[in-house]
Amino acid sequence: LELSATAGEGVNVTFGMLGLSRTTSEAEHGTTPTALAATAREFKYDDLKNVKLTGPNGVVDLGVSSLTLTIAHEKEIRAICGQKEGVDIGTSGARATAGTITLYRESFEINSDVTGEPQKLSFEFTRAGVGYRATVPGAIFQKPTDELSGSSVMVSLTYTGRHDDDAGTDVFIERL
Repeated sequence: LELSATAGEGVNVTFGMLGLSRTTSEAEHGTTPTALAATAREFKYDDLKNVKLTGPNGVVDLGVSSLTLTIAHEKEIRAICGQKEGVDIGTSGARATAGTITLYRESFEINSDVTGEPQKLSFEFTRAGVGYRATVPGAIFQKPTDELSGSSVMVSLTYTGRHDDDAGTDVFIERL
């Protein structure tokens, strides 16, 4: 899974899919033009909201300019000679959760909010109350770094997700 959100551009989410086989259709699939329902979400971006970091000073609302979240786990199809389809999908290594948050440098308070110890990070990507909440219960942040972007000074926070024993995972995504 790759998620990226940038102010003024919305949220983009990409899922990687892996299948054991593919069936080629013998018939043509007819298409019928259909009017979009009034509630359709097509062509409308979700927005990033409620970015929260739990630190030594309590829960901090982050005014984010951009955010990324990547969840990667190496997977491969197990093939057998003489068969045109895989027999199974195997995983290798450990799942890796990581990302970056960029926000405007408004004060040095964020430097004390990021401790280097596991901290809870959560955010929502929604539109009109429909969407998802992602939580990284044991996010470990590197030391904040300053960056220049045009006439603004930005703070970049790079994090990795660590398994949290209380939550039982390194990341979870829930539907709102």
